[in-house]
Amino acid sequence: MTLDGQRLDHYQLSHPIGRGGMGIVYLAQDLRTPRSVAIKVIYMNLPHNEEEKQKAIHLFRREAGIIASMDHPHILPLFDYGEERVDGEDIAYQVMPYRKEGSLDQWLKQRYAGGALPIAEVSRFITQAASALYYAHNSQIIHQDIKPSNFLLRQRPERPERPDLLLADFGIARLSTNTSSSSMATMRGTPQYMAPEQWKSQSVPASDQYALAVMAYQMLTGSTPFQGSPEQLLYQHLNEPPTPPTQLNAHLPSTIDAVLLRALAKEPEQRYPNINTFASELQIALLNSDTPTVTLSPGYIPGARSTSGGQGPRPGYTPVFTQTPQSNPPAPNTPSQHGNTTIPAPPTTDTPAPAGNTSKNKALLTLLLISLVVLLVGGIGSTFLLLNNQPPSKNAHSPATDQPDSITTTTAEGTSPTIPAVTPDVSAAEAAQNPYPEYFPKDGTLLYLDPLTTARHWHDTPLNQDFGGKCTFIRNELYVTLTDLHTSFPCTSDFTLQDFAAEVTMTMKKPGCGGFYFRYNANEHRGYYFLICTDQTYTLYKFNGKDASAQRMTGSTNKVTTLFPVGAGQSHTLGLFVQGNTMYLYVNGQYLDKFTDGTYTRGTLGLAASAQNKDMIVAYHQLEVWQPDA
Repeated sequence: MTLDGQRLDHYQLSHPIGRGGMGIVYLAQDLRTPRSVAIKVIYMNLPHNEEEKQKAIHLFRREAGIIASMDHPHILPLFDYGEERVDGEDIAYQVMPYRKEGSLDQWLKQRYAGGALPIAEVSRFITQAASALYYAHNSQIIHQDIKPSNFLLRQRPERPERPDLLLADFGIARLSTNTSSSSMATMRGTPQYMAPEQWKSQSVPASDQYALAVMAYQMLTGSTPFQGSPEQLLYQHLNEPPTPPTQLNAHLPSTIDAVLLRALAKEPEQRYPNINTFASELQIALLNSDTPTVTLSPGYIPGARSTSGGQGPRPGYTPVFTQTPQSNPPAPNTPSQHGNTTIPAPPTTDTPAPAGNTSKNKALLTLLLISLVVLLVGGIGSTFLLLNNQPPSKNAHSPATDQPDSITTTTAEGTSPTIPAVTPDVSAAEAAQNPYPEYFPKDGTLLYLDPLTTARHWHDTPLNQDFGGKCTFIRNELYVTLTDLHTSFPCTSDFTLQDFAAEVTMTMKKPGCGGFYFRYNANEHRGYYFLICTDQTYTLYKFNGKDASAQRMTGSTNKVTTLFPVGAGQSHTLGLFVQGNTMYLYVNGQYLDKFTDGTYTRGTLGLAASAQNKDMIVAYHQLEVWQPDA
C-alpha cells in the first residue's frame, strides 16, 4: 500500500525517503506551519482477539506518550502522533523533524568508507549516544535497536564537520506489548548488535549498553565483533568471546580492550552498572592514548568471520593503516603560563567473566533458531521496551553561560584556610544511604554530608562591598550571589582537604558560571577552580597569588561539552575527584576531563559563582565528600 500524495490530518505526504521491514518514512509538508517533516507510517497488525487488541493499543499509546514527553538534546523529538484508517487498513504514524543530513551510518560510509574513525570522534559520538540512552533508561524505556542507522545527524553551521547525534526510531515500527500471546511474543532488533539476553526476548537496560559497545567497536576497528548469517550471529553472541579490538587495530590504546570487553560481557550483570559509566570509562581509555589516530584502509573488514562461523580475521591478512593527522585544538583566548597537561591512566576495569554454560546455551540455541523466523527489524523502526520496575525519570540537566577570559576573585570575610582537616562526620546509616558514586575511580569512604540548608560548616556572610558577593541560605539551599561583573566569588567551608571526591547539585539561576574551589588558600589566594557555564563550556583555573588574575591551565581553554544543554535555570550534578597530582572533572555523572598538576596539595573546599556580563546567582544543595581509597 502506498500513501504517495495522500494526506494524513494536516500533513501532505510527498514520497518515501526510507523503508524498512515494518514501515515507511515519508517526506511531508506540515500544512499548518510551513516546514518539512518526516512521517513514519506503520501498519498495525493487531491480534484478532478484541481484548488483546485494546491492551495493545493502550500500551502503544502509552509508549508513544512517553517518547513525546522526552526532552533531551540528543533524542529526536516527536512532533505529533496519530491513528487513521486508510483504504481499510489501520495505520499509526509519527511526525518528526526532517534531518536532511541523514544518518550516522550514511555519514560513516561517506566520510570513512566504513573504516575506523579518529579516536576523538568516537569518544564524542559514544558520549552523546550514551547520554540519550541514559535519559531514556531513566524514562523507563529500552531502545532495543541501537546501531548507526538509528542515529540521525544535526550539523552545526560553525562546525559542520562535527555533527551531533540524535537518537531516533523508538519503536513504533511495530507494536510491542507485554502480553503472553504467541502472536505478540516477538524478538526485535538487528542481529549484529543484539545482546545475548535480547535473543531470548529478555532485554534490560544493559542490552542497549551492549549494542552501543558493538557500535563503538565498529567505529574503532571498522567491523562489528561478530559477523555471519542470523543463525551464526545468534551462536556467536551467546557463546563466542569477541576478538580484543587492539588485535584488529594495533594503534588503539591497550586500555580499550578491558572497557569494550566488559561492556560486551555475555551476562548483563557483568557489564557496567549503567550506560553512562561505560561511556565515561571508554572516554578515559580513549583519551589516555598518546598514539596517532588511524583510519583503516577502505575495503577491509577487520575480524571478518567466514560463512562457516570461524573466528578471527581472514587468514593471511596483514592490516594496513593510513595515518590521519589530528586536528589542532582551538587557540586559547588567554595565553597559558603553565606546562602541558598529562593524562593519567584510567582506573582499572574488571575484565568480563567468560561466557556462560555452553551446554545450556546450545540448548537455548535450538529453541531460539526456531523463533528466528519472527525476526528482526530492518533499517526503519526499532522497538523499545517499557520498564515497569524502573525508577521515575529525572529532569534533563542543563548548564551555564559566557565564560570570562580572565577573572579576579575574593573570598568571604573571616575565612581561614588553616583549620584542621575534617574527620568523618556521618553516621553508618548516612554512609549506607549515600554510597560512593560508580563513576568515580576506586572506592571511597563518606566523610561529609551536608544538604546545605544551614550555615553549619559554611560562612553566611554580609555583602562583600568590594566584589558584590554574598553567601546566604535561602529556601534550603546555599545561594552564592555576585553583582560585580568579570569576577568570581566563592563561599568557603571551614575544613581543608587533600585527596577527596566530592559531588554537589548546582542550579545556575542566571547566565554565568559556577563550580568548585579546591585546595584553596584564601589568605594567599592560591588554589584551583573548576567551573561550568551556561554556554556549555568548562574550564579549570589556577590561582597563583593575591595580585594575579586566575589563568586557565593548559588544555582547559573554554572547552565545549554537550553533556548538558545550553541555558540557565536547570540543575546539574558537579563531580570532582582529586588524588595526588591528578584531577578528574565530571558533570551529571559523566566524565569531562582530567588534569595533572602538583602545585597545590591541600586547601579549603568552596562553592563559587562567576559573572561576565550580568550579575550571577548559583544555588547549591546536597554536598557529599568522600575519602578515596589509596
